Amino acid sequence: MKEGVSLIANRLKILLAERDLSIKNVMGATGISRSALSNMVNNPFANISTENVDKLCNYLEVKPSEFYDYVPWIFHFTLHLGTMKVDDLYQKKGEAKSGELEIAYISGHVQRKTVLNFDTHIKADYSDPVDEYDLYMHLSNFDGDDSFTEIFESMSPFFKHYVQQKIVEAAKKVIALKDKNHEFDKLISESNGELDNKLDISVNYLSEEDESLLQTSFTYNRKDKDSEKA
Repeated sequence: MKEGVSLIANRLKILLAERDLSIKNVMGATGISRSALSNMVNNPFANISTENVDKLCNYLEVKPSEFYDYVPWIFHFTLHLGTMKVDDLYQKKGEAKSGELEIAYISGHVQRKTVLNFDTHIKADYSDPVDEYDLYMHLSNFDGDDSFTEIFESMSPFFKHYVQQKIVEAAKKVIALKDKNHEFDKLISESNGELDNKLDISVNYLSEEDESLLQTSFTYNRKDKDSEKA
């Protein structure tokens, strides 16, 4: 399993925007270098010395708990791709299960795990202008433990976006492997010229109560498949 990710990040960029302050303003007031401040703003996960945190909190008139954004869980993201066959995409009316993203999270002595499965659905009707995506990927909770939903909903927008990026990264690898296995060759040939090398893909994750926790999209370019590392 990969090294755990502790979700703690500085909120300096947000705090400056709220106060209409620039890095130049902070430099003059705190004596912190431009390079150090730029690193904090552009990399929320950057290590900051206690001395600089003290200076920034004093200048911005915030507590350290307000300077940092924090989720009391350490996350491990592990993608299990497994083996997929060419016919898997078509065996159940255009639906196939391929790839599992294991999300393990630890807080103190509490350890939990959620396994999300990627279900891929083909665009149903190429004559329908409203149906804007070529492929739909729905995440389902494989093990029935929905505790991740509560944790995700409690996160700030920044950390929700971070987790979303992790899920999209996994989705791209699943798509790349399916393409490597020639699963989209048949799809493109049956689309009557409606599909080319670029596939617009929608990703959606619903809670057990069918509430949308995550909804995003990305474009997969089949010409780049040789450079993808699944």
